[in-house]
Formats: sequence, structure tokens, C-alpha cells
Amino acid sequence: MADVVDGNRKVASAFLWSFAQSWGNRILIFLLFLILARLISPAELGLASTVALILLILSQIAEFGYGQALVQRRELGPHDVDLPFFTAIGLSIVAAAALILFRGKIEAAAELPGLAALLPAAAVSLPIATASAIQEALYKREFDYRTLALRMLVATALSGVVGVGAALAGYGALSLVLQTLALYVVSAVWLWRRPKWTPTFHGDLASWRQLTGFSAHVLGSRMLEFATTRIIDVLVLTLHGIVALGLYTVGARLYQTLMQLLTTALGDVSLSALSRMTDDREGLLSAYLKSITVSATIATPAFVAMSVMSSEITVALFGPKWAAAASVMWPLMLLGAVQTIQFANGAYFVALGRPSYTLYLNVLKLAALAPAMLLIPTRGIEDLTIVFVLGQLTITPLTFWLVVRLLGARWADVGAHAWSALLSLVAAGAVLLIKTQTTVEAEHGVWAALILYGGLYALVYVGLVWLFARRHCRLIGDLLLGAFRSRAPKRLTSV
Repeated sequence: MADVVDGNRKVASAFLWSFAQSWGNRILIFLLFLILARLISPAELGLASTVALILLILSQIAEFGYGQALVQRRELGPHDVDLPFFTAIGLSIVAAAALILFRGKIEAAAELPGLAALLPAAAVSLPIATASAIQEALYKREFDYRTLALRMLVATALSGVVGVGAALAGYGALSLVLQTLALYVVSAVWLWRRPKWTPTFHGDLASWRQLTGFSAHVLGSRMLEFATTRIIDVLVLTLHGIVALGLYTVGARLYQTLMQLLTTALGDVSLSALSRMTDDREGLLSAYLKSITVSATIATPAFVAMSVMSSEITVALFGPKWAAAASVMWPLMLLGAVQTIQFANGAYFVALGRPSYTLYLNVLKLAALAPAMLLIPTRGIEDLTIVFVLGQLTITPLTFWLVVRLLGARWADVGAHAWSALLSLVAAGAVLLIKTQTTVEAEHGVWAALILYGGLYALVYVGLVWLFARRHCRLIGDLLLGAFRSRAPKRLTSV
């Protein structure tokens, strides 16, 4: 029993540190982005975002999914890591060399003056990031999330100093590239100064083949996710230019940060709760309906509020020069209002023994999204973002239908737990009505407008929920009280 308790405490500690790493690091990155956005121009941010896209896809190809394969491996010997490590490092070196050697041709093909000057610094980060990814996977195997959390927080802070300092010195787009390089260097030094494994030249070929087979599927899933989520970045750059990509990057940043934080929270819930309920269909159904209530009553209205106040939020956070980015923020926040309910479905597919459904649904999404974005004419980034949002929502009805069918739920029950989200639209309408009748921002400033519109939205929404969805408030209150009353030792010793 003592071993079980110690094991559960180790897992619980890992969850807490993983949560701290994800939330703390992403919030810090967002705050640094707010500072950098005020120091560089839309064109410079667009150029840096282009480099980030190139790095993202090349780093995923170079790492080849070996990190996740090593984490998932049930038994792992020291020689099992050698060949995956050297394979990934070799791929990253080839990619880095190609970036450096062909940087002029890449710049000419992309028709982006100044891109070639940024690629060498970006290329250097590829092997460093790959080496860190392999070592990070081994830390995760041992549930040493405390080291990983501290490493990311320190690396992010130090790289932020580099990025902000370079921006203040007038380095423009290069400041963001140097920030990324500094992040990878600090991260690599932190992990490799006390490595969980060191390379040898005694690799196991049979083990490498098994790991490569698994990692190839991981890489395929990541490429599919990249295609469904980042196709809009590529099309904004191709169709509307580098300044438009800078505006899109700013307009999408708050949405992306919030969705990352949300998926982290949902991941923790699925790991700590749903994994224990795989054979309890009634328990899963009850948990699903409660998650819908919480999302529809709290998270969805928050996204709707940010959508209706997107112009004020954009100017307040990023500055007046980014005002046009609000045309990107408002449709993405409406997408988030739906996704905050929908994203829980993936965890229930896993709990119900249908993890492949998520892959199939993403394939269907890409099949609908890509033709729509390529064929529907758009006049600017706002139109393109709206098409992207509608494409993302094409599989939403099917996703809910599958979960409801697997759980044996009734649509009436799902609707009864989700309908409070509609009340947020009424509150949004009230804010829009006031915005059209007043000139608060022009007369008193953007923060006064935010306080007025936010206060009005909250007052109307909370009043409507209290009048028409009080049962949802009681349910959420009971969940919060239950969470506070439950004691950690009791949770840790339960098996």
C-alpha cells in the first residue's frame, strides 16, 4: 500500500508541476509578446512569424516524434535511446544546413526581403531544440516535471530579456529569432547539465525500428494538426503579404494562448478523472454533462465577451498600431466559444475506447477546410479568418453526435446543460447596442470603454443566468465546494 501511495503522490506531483509549467510558461510568453508587439512593426513581426513557421515544421520533422515514442515505451534501456537520438540530430543538422545554404533561394521564392538574414540564427536552434526534446522525454518518463517546469520558466524569462533587449536596440524581426535561439540554448544547458541519459555508440537496431514505427505515426498526426491549424498562416502570407501575417499573428495570439491553457486543463481532468471511469458509462455521462455545463456557463461567455470587445482589447493590450488585428480576433474568439465545449469530446473518445475517432475527424476537417480556404475568394484577412473559422466548425455537429451516441445520452439532456451559452449572445447584443450609441472610447479612452462594456456584459449575462439558468449556478457551486472539501491525501490513496 505504501508503494501505491508513493506512486500516486509522484503522479500527482507531476500533474501539478506539469500544470505549473504549461500555465506559467504560456502566460509569461504572452506577457513578453505584449511587450515585443509594442516595440516592432507589423512587417517585422510578419517576417519573424514566417521564420517561426519554417522552424515549427522543420523541428517537428527533425524530432520525428521520437520524444513521444520514448515516453510511451513501456521498458526502455539506455541503448534504446542512442539510434533515435542520432537519427533526430542527423535530421536536424541536415535541415539546418539546408536553411543556411539555400537561404537566398528561400528568400527569393518567398519574395520576402530580409528573410535570408534571419535563417542562419534560426537554423542553429534546430539541433539544439532536437537535443533538448530527447532529453525532455526522458525527464517525463521519470515524472521529473519539477525540473522541466523550472527550466521552462527560467529559459522563457532569460530569452525574453534577450528578445526585448534586441528589440530596444533596433534589431526588429531578428530580436524574435534571437529570443527563440536563447530559449533553446538555456533549455538545452539546463537539461544536459544533469542528463537522464548520455549517448553511446551501442544502439539497438530492432528497438530503433519499433520506436521509428511508432514515431512515424506521431509525426503524421502532428503534420495533420499543423495543416488544420496553421494553413491560415500560410495563406495569409501568400495571399495578403507579410504585414497581414503580422496583424494576423497579433489578432490570433490571445485566442491561441487561451486555447492552449484550456486544453492543458482538459488534459489534466481527463488524466486524473476519466481514466478511472472507463467502465462506468453512467459516471462518464454525468461527468460529460457537468463539463458541458461548466464550459457553456463560464468559458463560452468569456470568449463571446472578448469577441464583442475585440477592438478595445486589441488596442488596450497591443497598442493603437495593431487596431486592424481586431478583425482577426473577433471571429477567432467566436470559434473559441464553441471549441471550449467541443474540445472535451476528444478526452471522452479516449475514455470510451475510440481514440482513433479524433484522427479521423481531423482528416475530415482538413478535407473540408483546405478546399474552402483555397477556393472561396477573400478580400482580406478578416474574410480569410471567417472562412477558416467556418471550416474548423464543419465537423462540430459530427463530433457531438459521436460522443452522444457512444455515451447513450439524449440530445435533450445535452441541450439542457449547454443552453446557458445562448444567454451570452443576448449580453453581447446589449454591448453592441451600447457601442453603436456611444463614443466612450473616443471621449474617455480605451480602458474606460473596456470597463463600461465589460461591466455591462457581466451584469446582463449574470442577471440572465440567475433568472433562467440558476440550476447551472448551483451545479457549478457544488462542484467547486466538492473540490475544496476533498482532501489531497484521500485523493492520492484512492485506487
